[in-house]
Amino acid sequence: MFLIASFAFTSCKGESESISDSSGEYDSYENTPCIAVLYPPHALGDGSYYDNISYAVHLSALENKAIAFDMVPEDLEDAENKLIVALTLQYSNKDVLIICADPLYLSFLEKHKQAELEAQQILLLESREVENPYISTAILPNYGMSYLSGVVVKTLFNTLGLEKGKAICLLANDTNSQLLDGLKGFSDGFDEEWNGKIYSPEDAVFEEGEFAEYRKNAPFVAVKLVDDETEESMNNEEISLAGFDKATAAYVLSVILQSSDNPYDFYYPLCGSSIQGLLRYSQENHDYRFLTAGVNSEVMAYSDYVVFSAIKHIDKVVKLCISQWLNDKTIPHFQEFGLKDGYTEVVVDGFLAKYITVLKEAVEESKETAILKEREYEDKQ
Repeated sequence: MFLIASFAFTSCKGESESISDSSGEYDSYENTPCIAVLYPPHALGDGSYYDNISYAVHLSALENKAIAFDMVPEDLEDAENKLIVALTLQYSNKDVLIICADPLYLSFLEKHKQAELEAQQILLLESREVENPYISTAILPNYGMSYLSGVVVKTLFNTLGLEKGKAICLLANDTNSQLLDGLKGFSDGFDEEWNGKIYSPEDAVFEEGEFAEYRKNAPFVAVKLVDDETEESMNNEEISLAGFDKATAAYVLSVILQSSDNPYDFYYPLCGSSIQGLLRYSQENHDYRFLTAGVNSEVMAYSDYVVFSAIKHIDKVVKLCISQWLNDKTIPHFQEFGLKDGYTEVVVDGFLAKYITVLKEAVEESKETAILKEREYEDKQ
């Protein structure tokens, strides 16, 4: 893997000299396919979603004798600059695939002329179809797996005898469309009244105004990790990325909410690596009523209080798209990889053994409904 990264930058300049690795397989790389992956700022190292993308890319590169490298920006300005570098890569046969691992790059791509975008194959992950014919998109919908997550939590409450069990959805922010899809899916699957509002951290911490009254009896509430004042100082791209790496904020918020008179029984975390804050709290406070889930990947090994995982098999999607590009010289303009085809799923495992069977049965019984509802939801988008 390090070999691939080590010579990627020299290999994409159209130079004809040869290099060699210990196997001798890269003695000549003039016509070797080149894969450049652009991530959100500081994304690699999250231990799940983006690391899975990187693993899939480099594994595909090794299997197909391609050259691949990761481009991880420091901030949004650096992200745009790295995209410019990727778009201007000069390769002898222009056999270059640019994978944008986050839809934040769409606004940057739209600034470039069609000729620049036509020169390479561009794949934008986690984006619905765009008009530009030179940008292929692929999405793993959040709705279906989150619907099943809601079903599992409702079943869990019934099984534990928590007739008035309370769930909270913790979001990184309230503008990212994938997070909002997941929130809607979970709410529909949980099938309890929700006022449709996403509260800010100040509301939750200080129990201000409407929030204080609402949460007393509300079976479901949604709270984001980014406060309104911070959002006001950000542009759209910054807001969409905000909150995903606020593990400390998630920890503090869970401490405050759980020490109040109205604690929550279950946290559904749509907040990226910020879930580490929730897991830390659950490890320090052994209380079965503080339960949570892994979202986008499995985190059951980190805590005994993780009931299930809502998983996105982004690695399989990335490998498939790279295969399409290598074999067909193009990636379909738009592809959707959802619950129906097994690219997203809910896995129940690791929680108290006597509850596993009933929760797994709930998933199986509700899967077809979740698939239909996901299709209906996506058709409306």
